[in-house]
Amino acid sequence: MIGLIVEEILLQGGEILAMREAKEFYLWLIGEMRKKVNIATNGVLINDEWADSLILGSNSIAISVNAATKRTHETVNRGSDFDKVIDNIKKLVSKKCSTGAAAGIIFHYTIVPENVDEIADAIELADSLGCDAINYGYSDSVPSFLEENGELRDKLKDTLMGLIRSRDFKVRIALDRLELLGVYPKLRCSAG
Repeated sequence: MIGLIVEEILLQGGEILAMREAKEFYLWLIGEMRKKVNIATNGVLINDEWADSLILGSNSIAISVNAATKRTHETVNRGSDFDKVIDNIKKLVSKKCSTGAAAGIIFHYTIVPENVDEIADAIELADSLGCDAINYGYSDSVPSFLEENGELRDKLKDTLMGLIRSRDFKVRIALDRLELLGVYPKLRCSAG
């Protein structure tokens, strides 16, 4: 029998930090198994203990913020507290800086019709917080929403192009999903 080598572990689904078994599994992975873990969280339950464990034991920590404002965040992420999530991101960034850990802190933004107009503001927020990257997902309804609202799509494209070209951001901006949605121009050449 050939031994199995696990190269990468991703913990996501539900809210990992709220599940006792998931916490025990995470601590076992980073402790006894000495594995680095990628984790996705809504960011609400990151206390000091979790912040230390996450920064020291993770390759990446994706926090689902999904907005640039309190009102939109709490509409899209029902039951969440925007201010608490932002404070917890700051806590992670501070712990990363103080420990020199390599964990990537990712501002994750799932685009839905309710937050589509805050994409540019979210880039600025993620950058100001000290996140390493901002990445995007989108709901099934977004492509048709943007198709039906072409003027909004074009305005978003102009805003994003202007913003990204106007300054150097420290945060890495994952543009692939924005390109797919037509709110950022495709800049890559295709073969063939």
